[in-house]
Amino acid sequence: MSVGYIYSCGVSELVAGACMGLAGATGIFGTVLFTYLRSRLGLERTGLIAYTVDVSCLVLAVASVWAPGSPFDIHYSTAATSGPPANQVVCNSSSVDLNETATTRCVDDPLDVVTGAANVSVVLLLVGIILSRVGQSLSPLLQSVLAFPRTHTHTHTQ
Repeated sequence: MSVGYIYSCGVSELVAGACMGLAGATGIFGTVLFTYLRSRLGLERTGLIAYTVDVSCLVLAVASVWAPGSPFDIHYSTAATSGPPANQVVCNSSSVDLNETATTRCVDDPLDVVTGAANVSVVLLLVGIILSRVGQSLSPLLQSVLAFPRTHTHTHTQ
């Protein structure tokens, strides 16, 4: 669902794929980090760090809802329906220059003007998702260690 939203905001498949790969790499980093933190800080502090990292990074993703360019932004609908500014010309060719000024820009889509603001929302969402993978990989490891503690059995020899 988030990938479809990212594509609808104009993010290319290359960038979306790179972000997915980066999210996977940060998840692997979280797994390696778990063993280091557990040996240095103990299980309880590692759990506290895991959930703090997870929640604090997901706050960025939630903040993207109210960021400029989000469909939930108050100014989004007025910017999207008003069309391009007066100094920009909508055309089908990138080589059209009507009055030879530096302020005239040819855009293929009238809504392309809004994508600059939409990048703030998408960037916050992607950064929040990518960084939260560290906490989301630490948390299940912590839960499995807590659910299945290592028990030491003593063998009785007679």
